[in-house]
Amino acid sequence: MWFPLAKAREEVHHGERQRIVYGPISAEVPDGVQDVVVQDGMDCEPLVREGYVNWDHLDGPQHLIGEPLSTRPCKLNDRGEIDDRHGTIPATEGRVLLYQGHPPSDAVWSLIQAQERTPHAKRRVGFSVQGEILEKQGHYITKSRIRHLAMSHQPLMPLSFAAIAKSLRKTQGAVPALQTLNLDAGDGWVWGRCPRGRRPCYDPHTYRFHDGIRGMLGHFVRCQGWSLPFAKAVVRGLARSLTGGA
Repeated sequence: MWFPLAKAREEVHHGERQRIVYGPISAEVPDGVQDVVVQDGMDCEPLVREGYVNWDHLDGPQHLIGEPLSTRPCKLNDRGEIDDRHGTIPATEGRVLLYQGHPPSDAVWSLIQAQERTPHAKRRVGFSVQGEILEKQGHYITKSRIRHLAMSHQPLMPLSFAAIAKSLRKTQGAVPALQTLNLDAGDGWVWGRCPRGRRPCYDPHTYRFHDGIRGMLGHFVRCQGWSLPFAKAVVRGLARSLTGGA
């Protein structure tokens, strides 16, 4: 799930100015497939000890923009804001250091500052977690291990590629259906709506894409409105998860 940033500011530590970003990284609310991450069962130690913050779930050193500094339990109110005094939704707040002198990090920081300075701006970048599901009871993810954070401008993000693999189901021997991406309400199609008329991008009975990987990428970009880099990242992560990769 994706949660908008709460605040970003420069702080001085040991005489040096640092770019610090705060915000919820997870909350005990249903996601796109009605799964709920139990906050007390989240192991954030790997995240704080050795995790990175990447941009838009993309791989490679050019997309690493910072590192987590700390996490803490918090509460969200009904508007999704951190409110420890009056909030009722268990959540986890992350505190992140954005790198300086790295063009992608500088661009993200510039975007955050521009959003905060612009009157009436309603768009925000936000966090989503990447990690592993260790235990699940029904729709409740009771134990999970969080390894990295992503910052993104796209609200509809999968919990993690490992979580995607856990959410797969077989459809009468056909290609596994990626339930985590079923974020469009109404028609219940696993891959989301496809407005391409008589011959949609995939068979709604088997969930097979007519043109294989190329058709899958085209569907995510043309029909779902994803960026091509993000669509490629999802497909690569799915392939790694299905083959047991990290």
